[in-house]
Amino acid sequence: MDLALVGLVAPDIENRSLDVLARAVRDAKMSVSIVPYSGWPDLQRAIGDVLHLDPKICGVSLQTSESALAVLSFTRLLRGRGYQGRIVCGGHFATLNAEDILAAPTGVDVVVRFAGEEALVGMLRRPNDEAYLSTLPGVMYRSRMGGIRTGAPARIQTSNLLSKKKTERALPLHLGFPAADVVFSQGCEAHCSYCCIAGKGDLARSETTRVGSARSSPVHSRASIDDIADELSTLFHEHGARIFNFMDDNILPLAPDDVAGWANELRSALERRRVRQVAFSIQVRGDAIHEKSARALAKLGIVRAYVGVDGYSTSQLKELGRSSPPDAGRGATARLWEQGIYTVVNSLLIGPTIQFESVMNEIEGFEQIGPAPIHLLPIEARAGSAYFRRAQSLGLLEGGFMMWQYRFLDERTQRMGQMMMGFPTRLEERSVPIGLYDLGYNLGVARRLVEGIDLSHLTMTYEEIARDWNQDQNRLLRAAADAAQSADSSATKVFIASQLECVTAHDRALLDRCDQAIHEVERAVARFLRGPVRAHSRGKILGAVALSMSLAGCVTPSAHPDGGASEDAGWDGGEDAGWDGGEDAGTTADGGPCQITDAGTFYDPRNGQLAHCIGFCRGLYVTFDSSGFAVSFSTSPDGGTLPDGGIQDCLQAYFSRCPYPSYAGTTQHFNSHCWLA
Repeated sequence: MDLALVGLVAPDIENRSLDVLARAVRDAKMSVSIVPYSGWPDLQRAIGDVLHLDPKICGVSLQTSESALAVLSFTRLLRGRGYQGRIVCGGHFATLNAEDILAAPTGVDVVVRFAGEEALVGMLRRPNDEAYLSTLPGVMYRSRMGGIRTGAPARIQTSNLLSKKKTERALPLHLGFPAADVVFSQGCEAHCSYCCIAGKGDLARSETTRVGSARSSPVHSRASIDDIADELSTLFHEHGARIFNFMDDNILPLAPDDVAGWANELRSALERRRVRQVAFSIQVRGDAIHEKSARALAKLGIVRAYVGVDGYSTSQLKELGRSSPPDAGRGATARLWEQGIYTVVNSLLIGPTIQFESVMNEIEGFEQIGPAPIHLLPIEARAGSAYFRRAQSLGLLEGGFMMWQYRFLDERTQRMGQMMMGFPTRLEERSVPIGLYDLGYNLGVARRLVEGIDLSHLTMTYEEIARDWNQDQNRLLRAAADAAQSADSSATKVFIASQLECVTAHDRALLDRCDQAIHEVERAVARFLRGPVRAHSRGKILGAVALSMSLAGCVTPSAHPDGGASEDAGWDGGEDAGWDGGEDAGTTADGGPCQITDAGTFYDPRNGQLAHCIGFCRGLYVTFDSSGFAVSFSTSPDGGTLPDGGIQDCLQAYFSRCPYPSYAGTTQHFNSHCWLA
């Protein structure tokens, strides 16, 4: 075997990035196999698969900071179990943290930054030639002498983004209709301070200067309307695709008038190619939507939109480096809803530099949002971003690249963040906005593609759930803000204890309504199509991803390797989950019940089922010495032991390298999101 590609394989979700890499290797007349890796519960099985295949190169997808510890524990343990080939990492996180990955005891030999096809094929052709390795684009590697070296300038753009051999592509079915994940752009024209896509763009500009281009050269690209229409037409006519999910960071232009023009031109181009009555889902910026652009997107066939608003007040938008007007979110949601597009909007509310007054301004802005659920998210300091550099310069970061922890400028904001993290159904588990994200997708697809179906009562259900969620979230935020102004050290725990039971019951009841509505859509479509269909819940699947990759997941017993390989298992994985895309997904464990839950469900790639988990464990207990270095890890405050298989060794190797002074002499509970006092 020449190459094993380790990444996400999940149900009914394509993996376009692994597709590009696998196709490049096959075109070079070499063999490749996909090895599914879905986080800590899947660790031992994935290692066993790679050892069984014994490839020349093991390529590993590393996309997000949330997955870094689980992925780099896989590489360390794979090397420790005797794998002799070259371990190569690629992907978004790997690109921005290449030197740190190589400097740490990860077992990784090479990081490929940006597009990886050319470098990967080159390494396969001459796997032991270090001099040749230095000529390959985008590589950073450890030399035989132990130093970190940089190869040729990176290839910023993926060369094989559009399909060529369409006959290789088998599309999953969503509600009985073939669905294709498509990517037609790279990067983003905007440059928001918190966004690691902007940081990646800055790095790309540095790479372009190495080949003599001006630093101002554009690093964002978007396929032409004709190229997009040709690709969609081929998928429609040759594969029957009726649903297209734009997986781009930002496929649309920035200006609303340009968005309207783009959507109208694409609709005309598709009509000329006899592509009619298809459904799209998309990510959009709130400030890209006005009446004309909303109408044009609806006519194109957009049925669901995740709207990036980020901030709802002038102060917050300034902190985030966004130039949007503060009422952009309100206007976008109202206009998209009027056009029949189901929307979810985000909010980046609490972060280490945010002042409490800005948080209060945001809550005022939330109350202006209509029937679109607000997906509340923490502001993370991502490597490469301007926000990361600012937080670092202010001394707000502790730890290291696999697990940064934050101090706060404003203690009230910090206390409020701790309070919100005390409600798992709001941030840690699958939340109601993610349930509505899935419901909106299935409702939108059914209304667009099933002629004569009446789902108006479920649209009302969507609106009712969204309004209920937003109202209760605003209530809880205002109550937390009142409590956060108290200097009493026990106020945070008292507040969480007073609200936890009712918040959990409220949220799970709304999630149950979402799931029941999705099942009702499924049954209604099945009746119209006169055959069984299955609804698609990408958000639910990727919710399991986040927990499987988080520190909560490392306490879960891992499946034992069965020696079976995943030879050509297919590459229909997750949301841009290859070397330049999204995340990896979760599994249940053999030999015992799962110990974590995303409100109940995990995907097991070994049997293709969504399995229910019994019980949960939300994190890891870490004890720090008097200097703030981690010295022990356990599953409970009383010292429960971690599963075997080398996880303890990995945690010790990674955590003990970086001090957390604020934790000196304490035992802390870690999960997927942590903030420091």
